[in-house]
Amino acid sequence: MGKSGEVYSNIDFPDTINPYVIRDWKKDTDGIYICERRFFYDSLGFSHFYAKLSPTMDTLWTKTIRTEYNVPGLVSICKLKNGNLVMVGFDGYNENLVGGTFVDKNNAVLLLVDNKGNVLNLLNLPKKEPKSLEGFHYVMETRSGELYALGQVQYATLYNEGLIMKFDSMGKLIWRKNYGEYQHTYNFRYMDELADGTLLVIGGKEKLFFLDGAYSTHLLLHLDKNGNVLEEKNVFNNYKGGVFSCIKSRDGNYVCAGVILKTRDHYPDSYIIKFSPKGDSIWVREYSHWDDRDEYFFNIAQASDGGYFLSGETFISEEDHSSKGWVVKTDSMGCLLPGCYTAIEVEPEEKGLRFLLSPNPTGDYVQLYLNNPEDRYRQYEIELLDQNGRKIHQTQFSGLRTTIDLSSCPSGLLYYRILYEHHFLQSGSLVKY
Repeated sequence: MGKSGEVYSNIDFPDTINPYVIRDWKKDTDGIYICERRFFYDSLGFSHFYAKLSPTMDTLWTKTIRTEYNVPGLVSICKLKNGNLVMVGFDGYNENLVGGTFVDKNNAVLLLVDNKGNVLNLLNLPKKEPKSLEGFHYVMETRSGELYALGQVQYATLYNEGLIMKFDSMGKLIWRKNYGEYQHTYNFRYMDELADGTLLVIGGKEKLFFLDGAYSTHLLLHLDKNGNVLEEKNVFNNYKGGVFSCIKSRDGNYVCAGVILKTRDHYPDSYIIKFSPKGDSIWVREYSHWDDRDEYFFNIAQASDGGYFLSGETFISEEDHSSKGWVVKTDSMGCLLPGCYTAIEVEPEEKGLRFLLSPNPTGDYVQLYLNNPEDRYRQYEIELLDQNGRKIHQTQFSGLRTTIDLSSCPSGLLYYRILYEHHFLQSGSLVKY
């Protein structure tokens, strides 16, 4: 596709009898690596599949690996510093490809190959709990060459756990750890190594729909090299939703794409969120092109101009059960149009906005009013950001009325966000003249 969304080419793989499914890709200097699964009619089952394409998307080579079970998949691929490739996913068995995977016929999978696709190591990893489903969603390499794979452990209770395994450069397992909390389900999607060698894990944490106070939130875990939790943060609470794909932005922060469901009766909408390595949210964008469709973002990529490309699908209707691909281009602030709000309100109030900033536009001072007198003794925090998303002012406040000093802030458009105990309450924009 071109930068404006026009289709340049739409190339089918030549084998239409045994079709392919592509889940992840990594661009290299001389081509593109892809992976997921391939279907074989002679056995009515799938195989692991990975391949290399030229820069013009012509097929250079393809590889398939038939496994013990009939529904395997490689869902994440990483090009290593030594030129090899590592892929992770799962292997499982479905009876006649109908229904769920058998809990006693399932494993998380790690595959290590050279740059020609030749297998160096293929691991079907043992499970901690035999009657569970395990699989990986993401794999990464550290600066020292160690490998981390992360995903989820699913139990019959639905109280699923996050899963992380650490390997050496040749795929030897060093340790595995499960992460969970009572009456919650965990799911890990992304990991990065921070400058000090510790790890940032991004995923989801959900209190399930049939429990009181059901909600879904981003989960950010700060871990040491041995997988011990140093800090945990919850960001962006909603009724339901989650992250599907994350990238590290050029400024060293993180941008993730996914889906949000505000209430049980709403249609899901797409969204992206940006936050710092410390877990401080910078902005959130919500996208809804149609009011009566389910809309999802599954992937995000950095554009050459600093913005983002987002791709996913829209489910058209319950009648014809069809969907369309959906591609969105934003600027570096996640805006479709310049000057959009820095975040959405993520804790709506029945009485309207909890806080009012007035006057707006304003000069060196603005008054901040609390609309609910019952909350006047709480300790809140307000943060101001410039148009590049950089935090330029931060102060705590309480009471029904607070004067905010803007004299040290630049003139022009500012963004604000208000938090209580590190949870978003409200956000918007402010103009200083």
